[in-house]
Amino acid sequence: MKKFLTILSVFIIIGTVLSLTFALMPAYSMIGRGFLMSVGQGNYAQAYEMLSEDLQRQYTLPKLKAEIESIGLNYYDSVKWVKEEEDKPHNRGYLMGVVTTKPLPTTGRIKLIPLQIEIIKVESSSLFGSGYRINAISILNKDSSSH
Repeated sequence: MKKFLTILSVFIIIGTVLSLTFALMPAYSMIGRGFLMSVGQGNYAQAYEMLSEDLQRQYTLPKLKAEIESIGLNYYDSVKWVKEEEDKPHNRGYLMGVVTTKPLPTTGRIKLIPLQIEIIKVESSSLFGSGYRINAISILNKDSSSH
């Protein structure tokens, strides 16, 4: 019995440490970067699954793909987040950053795209339905610069 309680205590401590570690991770920036990497690799279906239901109602997958390509996000190379805000219950927040593209095939120049991504927490009875989703993506300057 004593051995069982010792093992149980170890698992409780490990679980607590892991939950604190994951709670302190920069979830919003990981979600934003994951979305951008998906579109940069041409995996629009995966990127679409990262959107909230409200945003999915506004954009079909083909419409999302067309919008991403018209902006140039499909040439994603990297992103630098300059601001990350979230409310205290961690239900909503946003990222502001600048995406750097790979050289565009038409010009051979890279493009800097300033954007803001709003992220919300969704709850679901399904294991895979809960978590954080992208609720809005805004390009902050339609005339993005090229270098």
